[in-house]
Amino acid sequence: MAVVAAWSGVQTAAQEPASAAKRAEAVRVPAGTIEIDGRLDEAAWQTAPPVTDFIQKEPVEGAPPTDRFEVRFVYDDSAVYVGARMFSSVGVQGPLSRRDDGDQIESLQIELDTYLDNRTAYAYGVTAAGVRLDHFHPTDNEGDEDPEYDPVGQARTERTDDGWTAELWLPFSQLRFNEVAEQVWGLNIKRYVPSIEEENYWALVRRTESGWASRFGELHGVRDVEPSRRLEIAPYVAGSSRVTGDRDPDDPFDDGKNLAGRVGADIKYGLGSNLTLDVAVNPDFGQIDADPAEVNLTVFETIFPELRPFFLEGNNVLTAGTGNYYYSRRIGARPNGLASGDFVDYPDTTTILGAGKLTGRLPSGTSIGLLGAVTDQEFARTSIDGDESRVRVTPRSGWGVARVIQEIDDAGSTVGAHLTVLHREMSADDPLASRLSRNAVTVGADTRKRFSDRTYEAALNVGFTHIDGETEAIAGYQTRNSHLFQRVDQPTIRFDPPRRSLNGTQVNGSIGKIAGRHWLWRTNLMIESTELEPSDFGRLNFAGDYSGGARLTYRETVPGALFRAYSFTVNLQHYSYFDRDLGMRYGLSSSNSFTVLNFWRTSLN
Repeated sequence: MAVVAAWSGVQTAAQEPASAAKRAEAVRVPAGTIEIDGRLDEAAWQTAPPVTDFIQKEPVEGAPPTDRFEVRFVYDDSAVYVGARMFSSVGVQGPLSRRDDGDQIESLQIELDTYLDNRTAYAYGVTAAGVRLDHFHPTDNEGDEDPEYDPVGQARTERTDDGWTAELWLPFSQLRFNEVAEQVWGLNIKRYVPSIEEENYWALVRRTESGWASRFGELHGVRDVEPSRRLEIAPYVAGSSRVTGDRDPDDPFDDGKNLAGRVGADIKYGLGSNLTLDVAVNPDFGQIDADPAEVNLTVFETIFPELRPFFLEGNNVLTAGTGNYYYSRRIGARPNGLASGDFVDYPDTTTILGAGKLTGRLPSGTSIGLLGAVTDQEFARTSIDGDESRVRVTPRSGWGVARVIQEIDDAGSTVGAHLTVLHREMSADDPLASRLSRNAVTVGADTRKRFSDRTYEAALNVGFTHIDGETEAIAGYQTRNSHLFQRVDQPTIRFDPPRRSLNGTQVNGSIGKIAGRHWLWRTNLMIESTELEPSDFGRLNFAGDYSGGARLTYRETVPGALFRAYSFTVNLQHYSYFDRDLGMRYGLSSSNSFTVLNFWRTSLN
C-alpha cells in the first residue's frame, strides 16, 4: 500500500487540456437541422470548420493520404453530429458485413476520450456500406478493444461519383462526460482504405510510440450541454420448451415438453452525465451466444468470456490488477452441490434475484465501479424408486465488488484499489457447508506508472485473499489441485484438517521499455503464496509459486530495400515453487517475423 501512495501528483481537473498539438472545433446548430441520411446536403455543415490535416500510418508513415477527406462536427441540445466526405481515386471497397466487422471494408472511425482521462476512448465508426463499427478502449492501447460496446445511435452513408460521404448521430444520452460549462474531449479520426492497405489518422501514434488516448488531439466547442435524464427500462417475458422425442417413461421430470417461463427487467439510469446505475431483476440472459462445447481433460477450469450485457458494461473498471480476483461468470453459475438418484433434474444456472451496478468517472479523475448481487438458493429434484425429493445444491448468496482507479498524470498512469466480498447463507450443519466456504474476501491495490514520454512503464499489484467456513470445507480447499497441501513428498506437510480459514497473498510487478524504434524489453515477477485462494469469486490455477521472465526485442519499423519491417524477440521464462523439491522450470523461446515490401509476412519461431 505504501508503494502505491508514494507516487503523487494526482490530477484534479478532469477537463484540463492535455499536451496535444491538434485541435478541432464543433459548432452549435439549431435542433432538427441535420437529417441523418449520409448526404451532407444541409447548409449547417458549411458552418463547421473541416478537419483535413491527416497523416498516413500505413504503408508510409508520415506521408499525406493518397486521397483527401474532411470531417466536420456540429451539435445541438441533444447530440453530436459528424459529417465526413471521403474522396477516392482507387475505388471504394464496401461490401456488406456484420456489425463491428470492418477488416476488409473501407471505413471511418471517430475516437472520443469524453472524460479526457488520457486512458479510455469510445469509437464510433461506419463502413462505406453503412455498417456501424463501435467499440470501447478500456486502456491506453489502440489494440485493446471491447467490441461488446454497442451504443444507441445512427450512421448513414452515400456513394458519390468521387468517393462516399457519411453522417453519424451520437446522442448525449449515450456519451459519458463530466458536467462542466465547456466540454473538451480527446479526439482522433481514422480512415481505413483496404484496397491499398492504407491507414490515415488525425493524431498519429507512430510505430515507435506507445499510448492511444493519451496522444489524442482535442475537440472543443461543445458548450452548455445539459445532461439528459438517461432512463432505459427493458422488461421481458420469456418462455422455453425442451422437446424430447424418445424420453424415458419412468423419468418423472421429463414430460416430453418441459415448459418453463420467466419474467424480469433491466433498468439503466444516468446519475448526471458521468455515472450510470444499472439494476437487473431476474435478468434475461437468453439472447447471448452460447459457450462453445468442449471436453476438458485437464485439472484446470475452463475460463469462458463474459457475454452477458449487464456484466459487460464497466467491466474494465471492476477488473483489478492481474484480473484474477473478479470473474463475473461466478455470479449465476451452475450450482455444484451433490444430488444423486435414479433420475435427477439439476438446475443449469443459479437464479440472480437482483443485481445493481454503479460505474463512471468523477470530475476529480477518479473512476469508480460498485457491483452488488443476490443469487437465490437452488434445488435439484431427485427420484429414487419412485420417491421424489428436493436437494439443495447451492445456498442463497450475496456478492459485492468495489473498485476505484485514480489518474495521476497525463500519460495514463493510475493507482487503484479493489475489494470483493462473497457471503453464503449456510448453517453449520448444512451439507453444503462441508463443501463451500461461508465467506470469501479479497482486497488489494495496484499502480501503473509511465515515464519518459510513455517510453517506459512500471506496474505493481498486491492482493490479499481470505476464506473461512467449516473445517470440512476448508480441508477441501487445502486438498484441491490448486494447493495439494496433503502431498507426502514435500518437506513440510501443510495440510491441517482443523483449520477454519485460509489467508493468502499475491504480488505481481513488471517494468519495461514499451516504445522506441529498435530495442524493447520487459521483465516481470509474480509471487503467489501457498494459501492464496481467490477462486470463489475469481480464478486460480495453482498457488505457491514464483514465476517471472524477461523479454528482449529488436525491431525495424522503417521500410528498407528488402523488408518493410522485421523483428527478433527472445523470451526467458522461469518457474519455481515454495516447495523446493518440486524443482525449477525454465523456458527459452524466440519469435521472429519479417514483412516484405508487398506486405507478405513470414514468421520463424
